[in-house]
Amino acid sequence: FFVVVAHAVSEILTVDVKAPAAHELKNLHTFYVLQNDRPNALSAAYMRFENVTAKSTTQAFTNDALASYGGIELVFVLWDDFQKAINPTRFCCDDAAILAKNCTEAQRNTLLIPPSFAPRVFRATAKFSVPQNVAAIPGSGAYHLVAVNCGAFDSAHLSATVTVKSRFGYLPAVDYPKKSFFGWLVLAYCVAGFVWMMLCLRWWPKLFGIQHCISAVVVLGLLEAGVWYWDLRVFNSRGSRNPVLYYLAILFAVCKRSFSYLLALVASLGWGITRPYLEASVGRRVRILACCFIVGDAVQQVVVPPRSTCESSWVIVALVFPVALLKSAVFVWTYSALSSLLSELKHRGQTARLQLFQRLATVLCCAVLVAAVSMVYQMLSSEHPFETGTWRAAWISEDAVPHVLFFVVLLAMMWLWKPNDRSEEYAYSVQLDSVPATGFGKVSPSEELDVEVGEDDESENEDEDTSFWAQTQGNHDTPLD
Repeated sequence: FFVVVAHAVSEILTVDVKAPAAHELKNLHTFYVLQNDRPNALSAAYMRFENVTAKSTTQAFTNDALASYGGIELVFVLWDDFQKAINPTRFCCDDAAILAKNCTEAQRNTLLIPPSFAPRVFRATAKFSVPQNVAAIPGSGAYHLVAVNCGAFDSAHLSATVTVKSRFGYLPAVDYPKKSFFGWLVLAYCVAGFVWMMLCLRWWPKLFGIQHCISAVVVLGLLEAGVWYWDLRVFNSRGSRNPVLYYLAILFAVCKRSFSYLLALVASLGWGITRPYLEASVGRRVRILACCFIVGDAVQQVVVPPRSTCESSWVIVALVFPVALLKSAVFVWTYSALSSLLSELKHRGQTARLQLFQRLATVLCCAVLVAAVSMVYQMLSSEHPFETGTWRAAWISEDAVPHVLFFVVLLAMMWLWKPNDRSEEYAYSVQLDSVPATGFGKVSPSEELDVEVGEDDESENEDEDTSFWAQTQGNHDTPLD
């Protein structure tokens, strides 16, 4: 029977597990490999077994007494061959297999592999010594590393170091395209950030809250993409991740997502547009949601296993579902608040702001639609995760689509709220009841926006801090008309 275990973090894999029980097979890890099948390839792919040893964990048998035991093996096998060549119920060379002439007496107590598949299967028997085995990988694919025990002894501990190197380095082939992707994403953020910075410096006196928040999101996006690119470069050259870079990238990713989602939410609630602050009760709910989202997203990023591990699907669902529920709550609240804001702006006759938020609503709806299509594709492709076409394209739906979609939405918000000589027209201002109407009861173009308060009122409110996080600390329980 098969037992699946979660393990491993990189393409230089240290195995340190309890050896399989008698007549048991464990799937330890999946390596994604690209072979030297291109004219400009730098080097051939290979794998190496090192220090494949077993230690007895019972006093009944010493290591010396088990020196000739050859039942415990590590096997490196292509996923397609694993499905076709290994019988999930009869995978050991035993008396019945020998009588059926499926194997020979010399192969007793070893993994049963048909002769036609044997040249593509790499195996190392765990001995009570220090062996080493190097083999060239014949082709690209997803390779399973399995541990099998076809003997009768089941009180042992298995340890080994398994090194797998693709033609480009140590990065798993499923992750290698991400390195170039994040490099281009860094360049895109630099260009967008430079243009935004120039506009902000040009119209600095006219900037308001949301524009400052957009600047923060651009910086967080640049930092996240840059650290991911650096992390993947180190991984590719060393064969293992730098934990500092890895967790720093996760920190920036969580901060970027949390800050951007909450920015869309509070903007839809009218903060800085139709009111200077949010009510105290709304502010509390936003803060609670923000804390839950940050914690949940961080836990998901750290705990959910990578594609190369062999974690069961129900565990992944249990880890992903709470965060998906929080994201749904943010989307529903944002959509509801945005609908209410559009009605309020339409009722007030504030045409410029109404058009701005209508465009924002269109952008957000398109983004949600694309994200939903990508999620459905991921769910469908998860049925056959180790097929070559599936895993080689997995990074597109798992990484490229979310990052590109986020960047496009950010560009749209930067365009909608770009600093210019009319930036103040989109910021909060108090509407007077005495605004004159013209024509067919509509506000004239020069007066379609809110009329600013007079100098006397401005002097009274000069010391008022209208920032979102500061104002929501107060006891403002009545929404501003």
